[in-house]
Amino acid sequence: MAPSLDGLVDLEHYPIHDLDSGAGCALIAEYSTRLASDGAIVLPGFITPPALGEMIAEVRALAPMAYAGQKQEPIYYGMSGRGFPVGHPRRALLARNLSQLSFDLLADGSCLRQVYLHPDLHRFFATVRDSGPIYPMACPVQGVSVAGMAEGSNLQWHFDPSNFFVSILIQAPEAGGEFQYAPDIRVPDDENYDEVQCLVDGSSTGYVTLPQASGDLSIFRGRYSMHRVTPVRGARTRYMAVLSYEDQPGIVSKEESNRLIYGPRVAGMAAAVEGGRTRSL
Repeated sequence: MAPSLDGLVDLEHYPIHDLDSGAGCALIAEYSTRLASDGAIVLPGFITPPALGEMIAEVRALAPMAYAGQKQEPIYYGMSGRGFPVGHPRRALLARNLSQLSFDLLADGSCLRQVYLHPDLHRFFATVRDSGPIYPMACPVQGVSVAGMAEGSNLQWHFDPSNFFVSILIQAPEAGGEFQYAPDIRVPDDENYDEVQCLVDGSSTGYVTLPQASGDLSIFRGRYSMHRVTPVRGARTRYMAVLSYEDQPGIVSKEESNRLIYGPRVAGMAAAVEGGRTRSL
């Protein structure tokens, strides 16, 4: 039996340990409706203050091991721009500036690892998403990624390779570092490249800023909603943990992707997982 989430999650306001109760059903009804209509939801104060303090202490201690990675990234991760003309969004490389910690660096008993692996949360996320079961990644590298963004850091406009991501804002910056997204800017049969280009060049206001504070948990559908994090301002580093789940068990990330995001230190880790199957990114 998994350990209790008591002390990690505010179970009084978010009774994810008892989803069949009246309060649990009301929680699901509220957030599943909002996710379906808005494409993103925030659960304020989801992580308890003591657990949040432990998370902050852990990522600060690990910060010297973070890998800075690429300084430019495409809008469309994992999608080739070959065959598209110069100036087309599919060929665009946008400025990116952040450092990331990989899952293997988190201590076995860390609060962040416990939250990621807890089956009560898996059931909650799957029910809110109105899907079949979800599973934590078998990958020792990309199951949880913690992005550190110091002053001036940003994350470029982009689409996700998956349509379901969970994040926890561990430490908010003093200013800036806002998560902004354009809801359903594209659909499966229309890439809407003109509006994508307008977002890139700053001529579009068709995006939403999602308010987030330290300890908030967010669920986001990012495959069709283009999004970014604006430049951080002030001395306090923004730390955001992204929790990656899959629709099937045993999924690991590609070797090339791991090395690009986390550096040569992680080479071979995913390949060493017995029976692991690679994901698209």
